[in-house]
Amino acid sequence: MAFGTDLSGHTDLEIRSVIEQSSQLVNAYCAVPITPARHDFRGGSVIGEQHRWPLPSMTFTDQTSRRVYPLHAPLRSITRFAVKFTNTYQVAVDPVNIYINTLENWAEVVSIAAIISGVYPVGINFGLYTPIVEMDYTYGWQFPIVGEEPGVSTSSDTFQAANQFWVTTITPVVYIDGTPQTSGFTLNYTEGTVTFTTPPTANQVVTLDYTHRLPPGIAMATGHLTATFLNEGDLVAKGLGNLSSIRVEEIELRRTYRPDTTQGLIQTIDPAVAIYLSDYITMTVR
Repeated sequence: MAFGTDLSGHTDLEIRSVIEQSSQLVNAYCAVPITPARHDFRGGSVIGEQHRWPLPSMTFTDQTSRRVYPLHAPLRSITRFAVKFTNTYQVAVDPVNIYINTLENWAEVVSIAAIISGVYPVGINFGLYTPIVEMDYTYGWQFPIVGEEPGVSTSSDTFQAANQFWVTTITPVVYIDGTPQTSGFTLNYTEGTVTFTTPPTANQVVTLDYTHRLPPGIAMATGHLTATFLNEGDLVAKGLGNLSSIRVEEIELRRTYRPDTTQGLIQTIDPAVAIYLSDYITMTVR
């Protein structure tokens, strides 16, 4: 990412540890959900997330009671949706009868077609006072890229795209001089690379169509923090961790920003990083 940090003195384990620290700080600043599973900006699946479902909803006349706001965003698909009244009695709604609003990140039941299981709790003292929705769903971003010219990696047969973590359900298209290729290469969806069996010639142009799932702002912020923490660690190792300024005759060097590398305090996050993350701060709707 060309941050200028010298990694020669760090092991892969150290670098991975610092990347994890940076990722945790990004998650904390964006206030992402951690239940029922830790949020991943690359997308993922959630099993058994629970939300309140007011009783009037079963008449399907109350808009607010038929709508659920999942904790993780952006919502992509729902695989299970069940309203539970007891441990054994529930009303399961087929996901095809649930409308998904990806812009506002909510799901709403639009049909009364349902599968009922168990025995309804008879008597006012039995059953949940407020029923609970349990839902399984997938979430994640998708950013389509068309006609990108990838850069040549360390070897002439491998080309590196600008973005990693490609969506595996959407097949990338590789072009040479504008002609789609169907063979003669392998794809690495995680690293975002194309490796050719026979490298293209120097005068041939390679382009890619692909879809990636990690927001560029998140990648830049995490990389920026990682480089900052590694550089700060190098200064600490040299005994300069608490140095704020140094003056030699008419030359003065001053540090205006020093991150807390031990706790990663939100209040001291680099303003440049905050700009990258401003579009991804989570707001929970109840």
